[in-house]
Amino acid sequence: MFEALIEFAEEAVFSRCQVILQGQEDVRVRLQQLVHLVLVFAERNPGLCCVLTGDALMGENDTLRKRASQFFERLETQVRQTLKEGEIRQGLRPRTTSARGADYVLVFVEGRIQRFIRSSFSRLPSTDFDESWGLVAEGVWG
Repeated sequence: MFEALIEFAEEAVFSRCQVILQGQEDVRVRLQQLVHLVLVFAERNPGLCCVLTGDALMGENDTLRKRASQFFERLETQVRQTLKEGEIRQGLRPRTTSARGADYVLVFVEGRIQRFIRSSFSRLPSTDFDESWGLVAEGVWG
């Protein structure tokens, strides 16, 4: 059951990621849209947040928990590739390496999702997104 939920999350999020990646030229906007997509997906699927973060998988086998963590690893890889592409195609140099920039973005995403869970789903991940994203983007690119 959990495996099917994880597959659903991957298919739903990463198929839409491809649409964003193909349709948006500006890497800054592309990355903003990717992050917003994940946060809105989390809002609309609160129970799935608990699966992807591993909270619902306590007592399950290690393979399943590793499978769930692959969602965020895959997202981080996508963010890292997007940052590298921005550097190559648009000359957007991050303040640090693309790996550290991707880590910074994922800390924001995962933190928002964890706060959503911790608040019993009352503090929506996308609340004040534009303002918060401005701070994240400044941290990544300066």
